Amino acid sequence: MTLKSHPVQKKLLWLISICLIVLWSGAVFAQEAKITMINVLIEGTKIWLPSAVTAKEGEKVTLKLVNKLDKPHGFFIPALDIKVVVKENETKEIVFQAPDAGSYEIKCHLHAAHLGGVLFITK
Repeated sequence: MTLKSHPVQKKLLWLISICLIVLWSGAVFAQEAKITMINVLIEGTKIWLPSAVTAKEGEKVTLKLVNKLDKPHGFFIPALDIKVVVKENETKEIVFQAPDAGSYEIKCHLHAAHLGGVLFITK
């Protein structure tokens, strides 16, 4: 038997070769950060906890935002143009690719008095 006489085997060999190249390049093993942040009230001040989160440059980041309070709360990362409103007792997910290494401000765009946080991106 030769590969010329069996097109299915030839296609299978190509498929296996492509899979090995993808595995070798590391694309299948891309890192992912999954972080849950909860909006809480502490001594009269609303804040997302944890208020500092970390991910690696280029990583897929999933932020699960949980608002346990009875009013909407904003979540805004100005440098990444991420802006959402999480309604009372609601959960939202934000998915994005981590940008270049650095620190990125997190704040509430609805209420200036609320405590903000920071997203740290490492290399």
